[in-house]
Amino acid sequence: MSRDLNEQTLWNRVIDNPSAGRDTKLAGDKDFPRSEGWKKMEASQRLLNGENITVHYQYNSVTDKAYDMKITTPQQLPPVLQPGRTIE
Repeated sequence: MSRDLNEQTLWNRVIDNPSAGRDTKLAGDKDFPRSEGWKKMEASQRLLNGENITVHYQYNSVTDKAYDMKITTPQQLPPVLQPGRTIE
């Protein structure tokens, strides 16, 4: 599941057009055999600040659907609301 608007935008792009991702050519997952149309795919988007968002997923060319989607980009930690010591 996406954690911010940038991730949600890329996530939706994969759902809308899963075949447009890049085939990573990885094989060997017995749950997703290439012989049945499965491909390990990824989609990336470069942000204005230079960082990349990447989604990895299993694509089935028979159903033209994405499955087992994962965002692999580290999420920024939320800002510290109280940088100093707490009043005791």
